[in-house]
Amino acid sequence: MKSWLEMQRSSRAGVAGYVLLGLITISAIAGCDRGVEGYLEGLPHPRLVAQLEERAHDLAHRQHEYFKAYEDEHRDEVRFHDISGQPFRDGEGVYAKDYRNFIGYTIDDILRSDSYRTPVEMVVTYYYEWNTTPPRASELGRMLLDLDPRLVAESDSEFTPRGRHRMTRRYLCDSRGEYRGNLDTPLPLETYYFDVGEATDASPAFEFASE
Repeated sequence: MKSWLEMQRSSRAGVAGYVLLGLITISAIAGCDRGVEGYLEGLPHPRLVAQLEERAHDLAHRQHEYFKAYEDEHRDEVRFHDISGQPFRDGEGVYAKDYRNFIGYTIDDILRSDSYRTPVEMVVTYYYEWNTTPPRASELGRMLLDLDPRLVAESDSEFTPRGRHRMTRRYLCDSRGEYRGNLDTPLPLETYYFDVGEATDASPAFEFASE
């Protein structure tokens, strides 16, 4: 049977144990809180994200409308589409009209760049259908001397869908999400063989793909 002194010591040890366990638990919770705060530190405020999302949609909408207007304006122009990579057909190709029917866009992402002047990068993908008139081969001018393939192409008015394609553009913007470049820049011209042109320094970076 324990003495009164031994029972007192046992009681104090039990209390101390509970206190120690409580301190460990509190420290663990505080550590978790600090871990969460550390993880969230440096992330943009939700209001800033919402503001940049709004700017991105405004930019994409304006660019989308410009693309549509530009394509409508030039859809009846005949272009010569040369055959590239064919050594025995150098200088040959087809005449045709073509235009892109833009049907929508998506905001793919908003990134932070390494630039102080343009720290925000907006990634937008545009979707369109590519339509062309029948290809009029340039060889017709040699095979049939009384037939000009360009004049034949100019008289064509029926367009055939050549498939759906998408184009991704990347816009470097200032800290408020404003793009300072020139949005009134036509897209690189496609050829009848879907050989996309090169980007220029005046145009935002882009990537083409077909579906």
